[in-house]
Amino acid sequence: MKLNTFTNTIITAFLMLPLIIGCSKLVDTGKNSRDLSSEEVFTSDQSATAVAINVYRDMMEAIDYSNGNITRYPGLYSDELQRPAAAPTEADAPWFNSQVLPSDKILLKFWGKPYEYIYQCNNILENIANNDRLSDTLKARLEGEAKFLRAFHYYHLVNLFGDVPEITATDYRNNLAKGRQPAQEIWKLIIDDLRAAENLLPDNINTTDKTLQSGIRASKWAAKTLLARVYLFQKDWTQAEEYASEVLSAGRYQLETNLNNVFLVNSKEVIFQLQPVKNLNNSAEATFFVPSGNAAPSLVIREELYNNFEAADQRKKSWLGTYKNGGKTYYFPDKYKTRSSAPAKEYNVVLRYAELWLIRAEARAQLGKFYGAGSASSDINTIRTRAGLPSLPEGLTQQQILQRIEQERRIEFFAEWGHRWFDLRRTAAFDNPGETRAEEVMRTLKPGFKKHQLLLPVPEIERTRNINLDQNPGYN
Repeated sequence: MKLNTFTNTIITAFLMLPLIIGCSKLVDTGKNSRDLSSEEVFTSDQSATAVAINVYRDMMEAIDYSNGNITRYPGLYSDELQRPAAAPTEADAPWFNSQVLPSDKILLKFWGKPYEYIYQCNNILENIANNDRLSDTLKARLEGEAKFLRAFHYYHLVNLFGDVPEITATDYRNNLAKGRQPAQEIWKLIIDDLRAAENLLPDNINTTDKTLQSGIRASKWAAKTLLARVYLFQKDWTQAEEYASEVLSAGRYQLETNLNNVFLVNSKEVIFQLQPVKNLNNSAEATFFVPSGNAAPSLVIREELYNNFEAADQRKKSWLGTYKNGGKTYYFPDKYKTRSSAPAKEYNVVLRYAELWLIRAEARAQLGKFYGAGSASSDINTIRTRAGLPSLPEGLTQQQILQRIEQERRIEFFAEWGHRWFDLRRTAAFDNPGETRAEEVMRTLKPGFKKHQLLLPVPEIERTRNINLDQNPGYN
């Protein structure tokens, strides 16, 4: 299916793509079924562009890791999602119980799919290097996109698994023998890739490129936004504040005053989104959450999350739907409201403007900037005002402000891209020194939760194929 906002030239190249390229899983031990490195693909700007488009397309080809499942399964694993009045399905149960085994089929996709896309990015980088048949402008953009997307997928791998193999080339024989690198080295690669991408990618301000205007291909602002998040995760508060401020002051994005518009295709808040490629499809999240006809929603939010909404919070009204069964009311995520339409009304929103306010708020709180202009409370209040809530009272301690930031992140980003689980993992416990917030929360929510379950196990089949992959502690 063609991506309907691309130019005719790109569409032509895109439609030719399946005839000339393919992809190979990182772990394949046999010959690639199709040669992704064919020199014929990188002989013109048109066909080379099609290779980059194919990465985005593959990420949305089916409901999978980057199309819905990164929302669904971390949401079940943490304190966000559950089945309404029913036992979880066989596939969902290990995640809902936070007891995922190395043999889990969903788990395998969370490892294999990111590496599949990383392989495609590495292929682009190898084939544009020293390539005199492509324009310099295109080579810069393709390098930027490949590095942005590679960093994006490594970000999810390192958050889910911790130490992972660092793969930066397409030689599958060499890749197959690679062991896991320390997570900190992966974070360094992510930062290096994003720092390169921010300088290579085009600006989407005053552009005629529809793919940039709509945010369905990476821009320098997408790279800067992801960098702000990465620096926050790495506790580099100064860089997190600086990058968030740069995007917030760029003049390109703004908060939607109407919460029902935040996830629409033309939202002023969207920095980066993935476009559906199947006819009539909108987002996988709408497929998961929005009931079809009189049927029950397949997933609803947990009572603990619902009770975390303040009474006057307009996000409760705009972003939650209701379902009643047996005299009990359940609430399902209703950020994405359309299961099917032509053309699509909603894409898969990956990066949005609201996050930058809360990234900067947390960085400023950690830097001791609590009140007044240029403070954490000012940034938090921007998000609270949009939600119809009063400003924070003055006089809160640093820990109280950080607790308020966690509250705002929990409500603002529920059922989005695993935000809640990643936040719980990366932040310190409020009342138990030496622990994470995940341990503090999960101990009460799921009494069988153990510390080693902060990371997922390496898939069993991957360790069979690569004897150099050791297992995360606790899963042997």
